Amino acid sequence: TPVSVVTGLSRAARMGVLVKGGAFLELSSRVRAIAFDKTGTLTYGKPEVTEVVALNATDDAFAATKNGAAFAATDIGNALDTTALTADDILAIAAALEQDSTHPLARAVIAAVKDKSAILQATDIAEIAGRGITGTVGDTAVAVGSLSFALSLAELSLAVCKRAAAIENSAATVLVVLANNIPIGLIGVKDVVRKESPALLGQLQKNQTLHTVMLTGDNTVTAQAIAREAGIEAVHAELLPDEKMEQIERLKSEYGTVAMVGDGINDAPALALADVGIAMGAASSDTAIQVADVALMANNIEVLPAFFRLARKVVSTIHVNIAFALSIKVVVMVLAIIGVAQMWMAIFADVGVLILVLLYSMRLGLTPRPKK
Repeated sequence: TPVSVVTGLSRAARMGVLVKGGAFLELSSRVRAIAFDKTGTLTYGKPEVTEVVALNATDDAFAATKNGAAFAATDIGNALDTTALTADDILAIAAALEQDSTHPLARAVIAAVKDKSAILQATDIAEIAGRGITGTVGDTAVAVGSLSFALSLAELSLAVCKRAAAIENSAATVLVVLANNIPIGLIGVKDVVRKESPALLGQLQKNQTLHTVMLTGDNTVTAQAIAREAGIEAVHAELLPDEKMEQIERLKSEYGTVAMVGDGINDAPALALADVGIAMGAASSDTAIQVADVALMANNIEVLPAFFRLARKVVSTIHVNIAFALSIKVVVMVLAIIGVAQMWMAIFADVGVLILVLLYSMRLGLTPRPKK
């Protein structure tokens, strides 16, 4: 058993999968459902800003309302003295809050700002996990977050909601920018599905007979579009970190042993709760790597089917070794009782069997030849 486990761990490491102990390798052999985060896991985690909409009182189509009255854009932090904010202004305001964040959406916003000197300085920054971020720019309270987060802070007009829905229908994530709880802009950010995701999920579902689920804090429309493109079986969207944990609990009660694949700090609670938490290695936050049981060092989810096959092979090897060793010893013991056994049989039942099971375990370390 120890040789099988150590050889399996070594083989997994050569595959680019770091397993934090033999117990998790054995647990992986029993996984029946696997949950994926979306951003950075099924997608590349390198979203780009695809659309920016400035909401101004002068724009009748997208005019936001507060208690039924149109507003005029004000002096944001004494830095933008204008009543007609531009797309660049919206990005600069959002970037003021996002510039110290490590979230992929935040990095996309920063990258989209053409003139980095236009990024304003923000104070009192607070990140609400899975929802958004707040802070103060000059003397103005600014917030950037999901549509549901914005709706919890302000009233949005029907026109603004329709515009946000149109962005979501293009499989993009919508970020709403608010100043003093008044919506001033929309930012559409789109990520791309990893080219290997559809094939990977197909292998897990067909060859590994695993139930696949997406758990994401993104909006439902975008999540469903990504799920269709990737070929995932079920999707649960607009989840906060604690709600991801609830979904993991539900999967565990339904399927037994559950794995979770994620990379962000928002995934850490779910990774810790899952029977096997799998982090995306170098791309993951420090917290995600710390709580995970397995790390994909090359951020390559293509190795997952091979890893689960290896885990099952390790466990089956252990079972074969135990059954073989006990069977031989029982046979020799019976022969000894009836007076037929000889010394060489006893030696074979001890040392011989030991050598055979060790060799059988060590074959786990062999790298299979590529198929022609």
